[in-house]
Amino acid sequence: MLFLIILLVAGFSFAEYCIQVAANTNFEVLKGYYEHVKKFEHARIEKKGNIYLLRVGATNVRSELQAILPFIKRKFPDAYIKICDINEKYVVFPKPKKETTRTPEQVVHSTNDDVKELKKAVEDIRRELKEIKVKKDSANFSIPQDWKNFLIAGTVIFASLFLFMFIMLFLIFRNIKKANGDVMRVFLEMINALKILNLLNRGNIVRMEDGKLMVWDEEEKKWKVVK
Repeated sequence: MLFLIILLVAGFSFAEYCIQVAANTNFEVLKGYYEHVKKFEHARIEKKGNIYLLRVGATNVRSELQAILPFIKRKFPDAYIKICDINEKYVVFPKPKKETTRTPEQVVHSTNDDVKELKKAVEDIRRELKEIKVKKDSANFSIPQDWKNFLIAGTVIFASLFLFMFIMLFLIFRNIKKANGDVMRVFLEMINALKILNLLNRGNIVRMEDGKLMVWDEEEKKWKVVK
């Protein structure tokens, strides 16, 4: 089992990858698609059986293809990275160039052209990345939606504070009213106590009846309410 796992890991480590851009039985259709991806390295049309395959790239470093896949997906959303059998015998367009003996001057000239082409491709990719970043930032920042969320949050906070203040004021006023009632009751009881002391000092007989202070009237022989 361990041996099989090692073989699988080794196989994926040395696998070659490409980007499968499109597939069609009509060569002319893919030839038109090729114009949109020909700037990428190893862009080609392969034929396997009756199917023509438009592919880009030929590398065993998957991350290299992941860097350019977003640009291809902008035109071909179904494009994806896969393990490919890289072989020029499958390539039908553009035709592989036959190697010819070149002079040192031709080699230098060709190298300079390759460097220029590579610089141009790098600049194109940088420009594309910058455009994608700007569009992504613009898509992520939506002024109306942000303001809507801000207003909702502000409304909730304001309503919460208003409810809290209303409850606090209600409790304060209720306690004040209750306290005032207690003070008034104590004040009335103090007045009644003073009245009782005054009557007792004058030799009167007093009593409380139904919450009223009563005093005995000797002349009329009855109880009278003290006002």
